[in-house]
Amino acid sequence: MTHEEMLEWVLDHPEIMVRKQARPRKETELWVICDTSVGLETLATGATYQEAIESATSVLKAKEEARAKVCSVQSL
Repeated sequence: MTHEEMLEWVLDHPEIMVRKQARPRKETELWVICDTSVGLETLATGATYQEAIESATSVLKAKEEARAKVCSVQSL
C-alpha cells in the first residue's frame, strides 16, 4: 500500500479518526501513522492517535536501528 493509499484510507474512515481524540495536530503525525501498517492497524482497533504514533514510531525506530547495523557491518 502506498503512502497515498494509506492516507486516503485513513481520511475515508473518519469514525476511526475521531473515535477517541481529535485529529492529529500535524500532518507529520498522520504520515508517521501511515508509514507502517502497524500504525494503521493500531488505529483500526480503536486506539488513540498517540497509541498509533507510538506503535508506528517503535517500528520505524527498529527499522532504522537494523539499517544502521547492516551499514556498519557492510563498512567492515
